[in-house]
Amino acid sequence: MQSLLFVDPDPKFASSLAELFAGRGFETATALSAEDARPLLAARRFDLLLTELQLPSASGFELVRDARTLDPNQAFAVLTGSESFWSALEAIRLGAREYLVKHLDRVDFLVESIERVVGRVVVERESREILSGVTTVHDELLMSLVHLERENNTLSEKLGELQPRTLEPYRILIVDDEVLVGEVLQTLFIDAGFEVETAVSGELAMARIDQGGLHLVLADKNLPGISGLDLIRYVKDVHPHIEVVMMTGFASLESAIEALELGAAAYLLKPFEDLTEVMRKVGDIRRKQEFRARATDFLDRFKTRNRAFIEKYEGLRRRLFELNALG
Repeated sequence: MQSLLFVDPDPKFASSLAELFAGRGFETATALSAEDARPLLAARRFDLLLTELQLPSASGFELVRDARTLDPNQAFAVLTGSESFWSALEAIRLGAREYLVKHLDRVDFLVESIERVVGRVVVERESREILSGVTTVHDELLMSLVHLERENNTLSEKLGELQPRTLEPYRILIVDDEVLVGEVLQTLFIDAGFEVETAVSGELAMARIDQGGLHLVLADKNLPGISGLDLIRYVKDVHPHIEVVMMTGFASLESAIEALELGAAAYLLKPFEDLTEVMRKVGDIRRKQEFRARATDFLDRFKTRNRAFIEKYEGLRRRLFELNALG
């Protein structure tokens, strides 16, 4: 509720204005002198102080100065029956929102002027509060970024503390219509501690991939039916977290480029001259997956920690947009 303080030595005039604006939804208070007004101003914030200039013992301008020591942003308007050029000039110098002259036949104009001033003051005050809030949020953001930078500086240590369960045990699917190739690779990976399954066609591989739980697919390029390239497309479209290695005994630069452009993590030539090279590439792929999983977990924790900050920022931004629309 918007609030007004009327300060006027004429009790009838002050109470009449207070009743008028109370009937229009304002919270009002009255004082007959600066001495009466000071404790009211000290006790609470008024949206607008409306003061007569001619007050007993202390002038309206002295009251305004006192009010500004309590609240530098205290808005005020002059409502006087004794207008003068010099008083108007002083009111402007002090930042008066209005300089109004008492006329009983101009009540509508008076009400309209005061309501317009109060509305503007409320919007300005809320804008200041929001901008102050934006500054606070900005400071919080900087602190968060500093904190994140510190964590990033020791990211390896942080990631080492995380043990994403999704990669344990590590599951590989070998897709090759040459049974011997599948058996050789299966033995190699099982000896290295991996869980390994095989499929002899792209269709069977898709069905197994859709069941979930896989981390890596090694697929021959020339499969019966669905090709290895088609299998890469499917995996990357439907299960992008799974890595795919393309294998082929009919290598060409074009096929290698196509496989890598589709998202293959590596391209292996058959027959394998060095199985340790195969193991090295699979090991590299696994480490990259683990790093991504750990980094994702790290970022998720950062986002969770800063969700309150983000919500606060969005709320301030929405309110600023509303205020701009009002302006």
